[in-house]
Amino acid sequence: MDAMRELAAASAAFERDLAHADPTAPLADVDWTVSDLAAHLGGVYRWAARCIIEGVRPPRRSVPELTSSPIDWYRESRSVLLDTLDTADPDRRCYTFSRSDRSERFWHRRQLHETVVHLWDLRSAGDPAAPAPAESSTEVSADGINEFFDVFVGSSSVQARPDLGGVLRLEATDANRSWVLGPDWVLLPAHPTPAATLTATTADLQLAHWNRRSAAPAGAVTASGDEGVIDRFRRAPLR
Repeated sequence: MDAMRELAAASAAFERDLAHADPTAPLADVDWTVSDLAAHLGGVYRWAARCIIEGVRPPRRSVPELTSSPIDWYRESRSVLLDTLDTADPDRRCYTFSRSDRSERFWHRRQLHETVVHLWDLRSAGDPAAPAPAESSTEVSADGINEFFDVFVGSSSVQARPDLGGVLRLEATDANRSWVLGPDWVLLPAHPTPAATLTATTADLQLAHWNRRSAAPAGAVTASGDEGVIDRFRRAPLR
């Protein structure tokens, strides 16, 4: 997967959609407006660029003050990020919040998946049941799920990983792939009898990891088994 190329495409799609969106429209699964979303994602882009340029962690706010219209802010922020990534040495060390990857390459992958999830958020303002972005291929979505476990679970404290109370299997319907999560949030090679299963396309599973698609059509994301296991997975303060 060429994360830089995929990021350029997903961020361009966000820019195109944002240009025609109502800045005051609410999002489906996040308590923000479209304007808030543009401020947040543009701010994340600029923060990531500073992590690369300065090499250390700069201060960050979730929703920064907009210094221009949402589309202008986002367009400028996208240019800052892509220009920084284009000229950076992907092997050079810099600040990341991954325990296993301290290279600038980390930010290619992280900003790709940040953008894919927020592209769905943007489209949810017009349609709470919007499908997963077509811009995210099965390969990209599967890597997004892997990244969730690599980075957000792998770098989290024990307190942020409540015991699930059983084994959870995430089953992709469009790929010969599943993820089996033990009660302690450790990925297992397999488990014949999970306590609960979430079944969906890879793209919908990626969004489900971030508690999106709550208004998905019946059957898009299927939950079976112990509801408590699934609820604890969704409520874990990892996101």
